[in-house]
Amino acid sequence: MGFMSLTSPELQAQLEFWFYRVGGYLLLNVMDEPAWLALMFC
Repeated sequence: MGFMSLTSPELQAQLEFWFYRVGGYLLLNVMDEPAWLALMFC
């Protein structure tokens, strides 16, 4: 029994929305941080 079978389509859509929202927020903040950029490209 997978995770998808336990959630309704509405809940799944909400989870996806928050996942992408948080991911986008983190990505923007990490990319703005020069220290992170220096670490990634070392």
